Amino acid sequence: MIRLSKLHNLLLACGLTLLNTMVQAQPWQEVPAVGKLFDQAGVSGSFVLSHPDRQTLYGYNHKRAKQRFIPASTFKILNSLIGFETGVISSEQQIFHYNGKPQYLKSWEKDMTIGEAIAVSNLTVYQEIARRIGLQRMRKFVQQSHYGNGDIGTQVDRFWLQGPLKISAIEQTQFLDALLSTKKPVFSAQTLQHLHNIMPSQQSSKGKLFFKTGWTGWTGWTGWASHRRQAGTGWLVGWVETTDQRYTFALNIDIRQESDLKLRLQLATKALQYLGLF
Repeated sequence: MIRLSKLHNLLLACGLTLLNTMVQAQPWQEVPAVGKLFDQAGVSGSFVLSHPDRQTLYGYNHKRAKQRFIPASTFKILNSLIGFETGVISSEQQIFHYNGKPQYLKSWEKDMTIGEAIAVSNLTVYQEIARRIGLQRMRKFVQQSHYGNGDIGTQVDRFWLQGPLKISAIEQTQFLDALLSTKKPVFSAQTLQHLHNIMPSQQSSKGKLFFKTGWTGWTGWTGWASHRRQAGTGWLVGWVETTDQRYTFALNIDIRQESDLKLRLQLATKALQYLGLF
């Protein structure tokens, strides 16, 4: 297992140059043992871990890690931030009311707070938030956040489900790095605290994992039952906080069937455990 001290040794061994903000210029350290986790699970994908010094990336499958995919529900991280920052989400206790219509998941069929909505990835709540934010404000914040290709098209409640918005695993970590470093803040400290409070998380003896899932295998209410078993891209992105550091990460895999969805969290936690962070 690679402990934190060994991560620093790996960093030195890379012969790092000064930080360059372009994806292609960032030093990359392939971790073969992480690749074996994907091989053992029998899935194709990539994993990226960003070291807190912002100078290197660790992971598996660099070529794929640079490839952009539709973000799906991982966009709920930025959607939440924009909602809080604009006042569309007035507080963590604000109630979003169930519209009474049948939902994809029974867990969505009730009134809920934003924390409850992100925990169950309630699409209808976040589509309503996006509509209240509006296309102009949404576009401004997405572009200011340097989120993937920055293209949200003309449908404010669909672009993270069907495109044109796309983002790579490396760009996911860069977005979170910039967000959490707060050196050039797009969002207020209060908004960031709200995100920290509502993000799904898990605790271990080594640190706390904050994460959001995503899946491009279904794209909305039309033909819901027929679409939900389509192949697609599965995401898990977030960060892990140890006693003295914060590391951002992103994982994506090819989803062939619904049973593959559980592999997102399993692979990410195993990779972080191998790296001694969780």
